Amino acid sequence: MALTVSGPQAREKPRCADCGSGDYLVFGDYVPARLLHDSQWSAASASYTCGQCGGNGGHEVPSSWVPPGWFWYQ
Repeated sequence: MALTVSGPQAREKPRCADCGSGDYLVFGDYVPARLLHDSQWSAASASYTCGQCGGNGGHEVPSSWVPPGWFWYQ
């Protein structure tokens, strides 16, 4: 699975690319936005598995978004 940084899902709340649902996602990885050494920002990203259809995916997400239940990022 590769994280993509372009296309219709880039920087949107995660939704399964296979079935279109965002209601059954199980998040395996989340990387918040961060400042890099050269004063550039790296976008936040998340990867997930869909509990409805079994699809996997990942992409950039809005910097204000955190996975549901991941309270340590709020």
